[in-house]
Amino acid sequence: AIENECYKVDIIKANENFFLNVASGGFGAEVTAQTSAMLKRVLGGGAYTVTALFKLLDLTPYVGRIIGQNYKFSGSTLFFAVCNGRQAGGGQVIAPNAYIDDGLMDIFSIKRFSAIDIPQVLDELNEPKIDNKFVKLLQDRRVKLWLRLQDFPINFDGEPAKLKEIDFEVGPGVLKLALPKKTPLLKG
Repeated sequence: AIENECYKVDIIKANENFFLNVASGGFGAEVTAQTSAMLKRVLGGGAYTVTALFKLLDLTPYVGRIIGQNYKFSGSTLFFAVCNGRQAGGGQVIAPNAYIDDGLMDIFSIKRFSAIDIPQVLDELNEPKIDNKFVKLLQDRRVKLWLRLQDFPINFDGEPAKLKEIDFEVGPGVLKLALPKKTPLLKG
């Protein structure tokens, strides 16, 4: 930290919570806890994806809305992440175009699917985008998550919470962070 330069990076506010890397909700914490050590040795970070796919088939989705500046999605989601950084637990990349200094957050969502949809879900996981059927990824400065009936289990950089409505907003360049000069985390 003494030898590296300080760079202004973004933080994200979620209601009264703040986070630097990722807020993930739904089954994410459960997947991390239930992925076996043997599977991690064999598949590395892909072990979390495999475990997640099987867990998704048995989960009850959360029904609600995601509202951004230029879009609105309604329906069911099994996993939702708001990313400032690229990686979540276990080093799994879920937002490949995320930078901690671009003034944007990457919103990643997996909608409910059936066993017959797994090949398509796997393809979409390799290239998540806004117009996919199941695996969506988009960028925004502000987004609201609203759930119809229940609180959503979520963690903010690992700190657990349960909320029914969450307003996410980027705070661009509000934190100085000591980083190596050639870090892939920075865009600018």
